[in-house]
Amino acid sequence: MFAFKKYVSLALVATSLSVLTVACGESKVAQCNKFTEINNKGRAIFEGQSPKSPSDFNKIADQLDKIKSDLDGLKFGDEKLQSFQKQNSELMGIVVTDFRSLAKAFEAKNMAELQRIGKHMTEIGPKGATLDAEFKKYCSAS
Repeated sequence: MFAFKKYVSLALVATSLSVLTVACGESKVAQCNKFTEINNKGRAIFEGQSPKSPSDFNKIADQLDKIKSDLDGLKFGDEKLQSFQKQNSELMGIVVTDFRSLAKAFEAKNMAELQRIGKHMTEIGPKGATLDAEFKKYCSAS
């Protein structure tokens, strides 16, 4: 009987702690706001930029890579936000790689490679826009 009461008490304590943990966790709105804040930094990189040299492309890639690291560092309890985080991180990684490749192709004056990368970036643009729209829809339903 004593052992049973002990286990019931432990179960109640564990349940209470898990409820407190969930209650004290960040709300969906707060998590969405953190995600949006970092994503907006990524968008801001492109405002007013007109890369003209390999170093310009590499600079943008470095800035995006930093933002990707910031995004990867976020911890979300919400599975859907984790999915958005993973997808955005993957897309950002592709864009970083493309910008570094652009720098190399630009330096080598390799027009075929520049066109290939440009086409690739044009193809992934709509994926990012779709992902962004899905994210906004999900977060606005808070």
